[in-house]
Parts: sequence; structure tokens; C-alpha cells
Amino acid sequence: MGSPDGSKGAKEDGRYEDEAQHSVEIEKGFEMQATEVTQLQYFLVMNHRNFKDRLPSYFSKKEGCGAGNYKEVLGVGLCAHHPVEQVSWDDAREFIDRLNAIQDKYTYRLPTEAQWEYAARAGRPHGLPYPFGFNKNNELDDYGWYWNNSQQRSHAVASKKANQLGLYDMHGNVWEWTQDWYEKNYGLTDQELKIGVTDPQGPATGSSRVLRGGSWFNDARVLRSALRNSIGPGDRGSDVGFRLVRVGRK
Repeated sequence: MGSPDGSKGAKEDGRYEDEAQHSVEIEKGFEMQATEVTQLQYFLVMNHRNFKDRLPSYFSKKEGCGAGNYKEVLGVGLCAHHPVEQVSWDDAREFIDRLNAIQDKYTYRLPTEAQWEYAARAGRPHGLPYPFGFNKNNELDDYGWYWNNSQQRSHAVASKKANQLGLYDMHGNVWEWTQDWYEKNYGLTDQELKIGVTDPQGPATGSSRVLRGGSWFNDARVLRSALRNSIGPGDRGSDVGFRLVRVGRK
């Protein structure tokens, strides 16, 4: 987890100081949603009489949806297959609470930062900034929506290639909330950074939550697997969404 700092070879291009490289073991199994949560999925779980007053997504007008993506559901217009955005961490948690209340097969939640990076790297060597390599021939265009190809808007999920784990839009389209509070060293001690950790959960407290993956608004270096961002849990943006992980209920 993290990126090379140059002490044992080349420094990762675009690296920031909060990307300390360290060993992480993911011991507990989980499933991750193949796409970011869509506007339609969000609507179906969150629907109530006042929904029209709190439509979250900036990109929900018909002219911005792309062919076949605009739908009206109960009188509400949606870019149905675009990721939901302008959702805060608190909004995502409300969605999760509602989803967990209406089904009993799985427990859904946001991924930890470690789970997210594990999924983004997709089993590839840890020295690579992207699961496909170093983006020397603009391969990122095949896997993600970012500033160079997005026309400065979101796009339908799964309209680019999946990574080696079958996950779409891990790089770009919208930022994705994780469960963790932000801290420069992931909430780990120097010793833990040195020897490694198992199933880390992030710091116990903080003032901002971690976002991962970059968005349609960012350049390529921000979409690196190790890149970290953070904002307050009540903050929203037209390039901020989320995806879920789940485990079976016993």
C-alpha cells in the first residue's frame, strides 16, 4: 500500500508525502461492487416523498446523460446509469443504513482505505501506479474518465474497461468515499509502517474522511492507485460518489 519514495529505486511520478509505502494483509474476505453506485440505485433505495427536493446529482439533465441513460422514474429525471454524485460521506452512510434495513442477506458498508487500494491494484505489482502499468501510451484512456477525455462531466458506469478483478471506474469518473478517517500515515505507528498490518481500519477519529480514485475533473497523476484525498464528511461535490462492499450475514 502506498507508493515508492525513491529510497529503494525510482520515486513514483506524482507522489505525495502521505503515501508511505507499507505492507498490508487483507485477511477478511469481502465483495466489492463492480461499479460506483448509480443515480438509479441511489433513487431506488432513498426514494421518499421529498426526494425531488434533494436530488443530489449535478449531472442529471437529459442533455448530459448520453444515449440511453436518461430515465424518468416516478416523475424524477435521472442519468440512470451515471454515478450518483454530490453525496457526502454522511449521505452515503444514510444510503447504507437504508439498504441494510430492507434486506437481510448481506451487510453493506463503505470499503476501508486498504480494501479500496487492494481492489484498485487488482493483484498487480505494488510498484505500478495503475493496474495496467505506467500509462506510457495513455492506457488510462481505456480504463477511466478523467480531464483529458471526460468533456468535464461524469459518464455512465462500466463504459470503460474493467480492471483485472472485474471492477469498473476504480480510476476516474467520480471520487469514492472510504470508511476511514484521514491521517497522513494512515493512523499507523512508525513500527506498524515498518512491519506491516492486517485489515487496518484507519484512525479512530479525525476531521475528514478519505476519498480515493480521482474523478472526471482530475489529471492522470491524481488517478494513481496510491493517491489519497480527504474532505469533511458533510462536504459534497459534483465529482464525489461512492461504491459499496459487502459481506454475508450469518
